Amino acid sequence: MNVYNNNNKRGMEALAHARGRYTPLQMRDLELLLQLGYTGELSEAAFHSLSGMLSSDYLRSFVARDAYTSSVSWAVHTEEWQEDLRKLVARLTSRTYPAVLEIGAGRGLLGAPMRKRGLKWVCTDIDPALGSDVQKMGALIAVRSYLGEIDVVFASWIPYEAEWDLELANLCADNGLPLVIVGESGGGCTGSEALWGYRSFSDRYDDEGDEIPEEDLPELPERRFKIEYVGELMPGFRDVPQWDGIRDHTYCALPEKGSTCPLRGGWGL
Repeated sequence: MNVYNNNNKRGMEALAHARGRYTPLQMRDLELLLQLGYTGELSEAAFHSLSGMLSSDYLRSFVARDAYTSSVSWAVHTEEWQEDLRKLVARLTSRTYPAVLEIGAGRGLLGAPMRKRGLKWVCTDIDPALGSDVQKMGALIAVRSYLGEIDVVFASWIPYEAEWDLELANLCADNGLPLVIVGESGGGCTGSEALWGYRSFSDRYDDEGDEIPEEDLPELPERRFKIEYVGELMPGFRDVPQWDGIRDHTYCALPEKGSTCPLRGGWGL
């Protein structure tokens, strides 16, 4: 599939910008990087090799990243990461062919490679890409619609300051569904502070710049789950590689201990 024939105006603009910054040889490397990412065939070694040739300085690194995030996805879902995600899902569910619901799937590019790995992968998005097979559904509606049919919920780069992500994570926890998240944790640009249980600088200091005592801070919204870094849950997990200036990782939100849902030990972790 050609990344230039995906009815993606923003991606086309990013590529036009790249042509003004890169040599023809570098554009060939960029096109290969996008093509491999689009088809789910990008290895970690290829990413580092190709992105390295496009990132001689921060500006050129940003140009390559902008083209990739506009044409493919925010995270770099390498073949190694896909395989280890399959292993993670298998351990979370103890099922031979687990079913995964992806919310915010965009173009649904993960669907085909993850199905090839034996997962039942359902893609949904509130505004799916034109011509994709992604089901048009908001995150909360999608989870409620598929309850009883899915084993895991997956979200890559939940929109910054989303107003629904805490409710999503609590909904998953209440129904015993692991929620796998790719993105930047508290203080980053993925999801809300409520999801990560994080207080920003502006929350912890008053208008004069004085720190507010802990006992005077408002309580954080209830979180019936605990977010774990997958690299600690599953040592050796090959996480998503990162662009310069980005610190995204793979995390898993699991029900808090004491909940009525299965605990982590029940999921083979």
